[in-house]
Amino acid sequence: MKNYQCKKCSALVQSSSSPSTLNCPSGSSHSWQKLGDVGNTYYQCKRCRGLVQSSSSPSTLNCPSDSSHSWQKLGDKGSTNYQCKNCGVLVQTSSSPSTLNCPSGSSHSWTKL
Repeated sequence: MKNYQCKKCSALVQSSSSPSTLNCPSGSSHSWQKLGDVGNTYYQCKRCRGLVQSSSSPSTLNCPSDSSHSWQKLGDKGSTNYQCKNCGVLVQTSSSPSTLNCPSGSSHSWTKL
């Protein structure tokens, strides 16, 4: 499985092959960028706020919000839910996620749910 993101509408999907280009909400066709293999580590782009589970740092190419993604490793997939009160992202990790580089312009402030 691979992670894909549309550089027009920011949609994120996991698929074994390139997703359909039909019916992009941007009013045209999706333009998919392959971000990398699906894995057990959460990464978030501080520019487009995209959240992916990847086996390694995702591709930096073609961020929908800028010329390149700026990925921050949040933590490894686990069984405890955490939500950032600043940007609202929700992750399920094995320990408290990283506080670095919240897309809201400050540090993540995690609440255990």
